[in-house]
Amino acid sequence: MHERLHVVIPPTSYSEAIETAKLIDNDEKFPFLKGVESIHKNDPVMNYLAETWYPALTICGLDGIPSVQDAGNVIRSKISLMLSVRTPPTLKCQEASDWLCKELERDPPYNAKIAAKPLESGSGWNKKEETERFSNIV
Repeated sequence: MHERLHVVIPPTSYSEAIETAKLIDNDEKFPFLKGVESIHKNDPVMNYLAETWYPALTICGLDGIPSVQDAGNVIRSKISLMLSVRTPPTLKCQEASDWLCKELERDPPYNAKIAAKPLESGSGWNKKEETERFSNIV
């Protein structure tokens, strides 16, 4: 993913990720097909950060492309995609959405028409740094 969709992970959050990763078995929580491995298979901290702090893109829906059974090598008059982008909790979601829409529409090949419209967005949550007073109480 583009660097504009990444953030510097706050030191406290990174320390918490290390501790949390020790408690989570990602292979059990999110099992892969037999023989398929995580990109971070030997690093539970990176697995945890990939699920919580790194951006991710998912294609949620696709219209205008035939099934493999009916497919052919032809130009389509219209194709629609629904994408979901998970952003890090401290990234300003609206700014990321605006930037991504502009990037998707920028310089399309062969003068194609591209329209990117955000349907909804919401920023993640990251706890604020604890004050010394709060830490002493807990």
